[in-house]
Amino acid sequence: MITQVSLKTAETSLPRHFPGRLYLDADILPSSLQRRFALGIISGAVFLTSIAFIPLLPEYWSAMVVVFSAELVCGIWCLRPAPTRRLRLDHKGWALAEADGVLLPVSLEAEARVWPWLVTMGLRYRNGRRLTLLIMPDSLPPADYLRLRIWLVTQVKA
Repeated sequence: MITQVSLKTAETSLPRHFPGRLYLDADILPSSLQRRFALGIISGAVFLTSIAFIPLLPEYWSAMVVVFSAELVCGIWCLRPAPTRRLRLDHKGWALAEADGVLLPVSLEAEARVWPWLVTMGLRYRNGRRLTLLIMPDSLPPADYLRLRIWLVTQVKA
């Protein structure tokens, strides 16, 4: 089930029923599920490329080396370790800390997508820089992942 949420009619940054000052404060860790998915796609690309080059060998071996090198570079780039980020939602709104640890205020973009196995959130820093977070269930502690999903579905009305 896909739930699409939008900020057009959001009333407040915290749920009305939440009496405290801090709703969510969690480290977003690199996802092993996302890493396995990327590794599967890269492996499939290498396999399909090798099958495609079989009829062209031996005269196009240099092209095959170039293509495999490009796939290797893309694979290394995709599988590089992602920085740990900290996401916070409190009475002041959203804040995000990059790997350096400084919490910077961000605003939630116009929409977020919520699935049971993935949450995508568009964020914008005050300087205008945009960032899209892909948060998988193994990126957050289970209670924080559930809290984030509940907040997005209940507080951001389409």
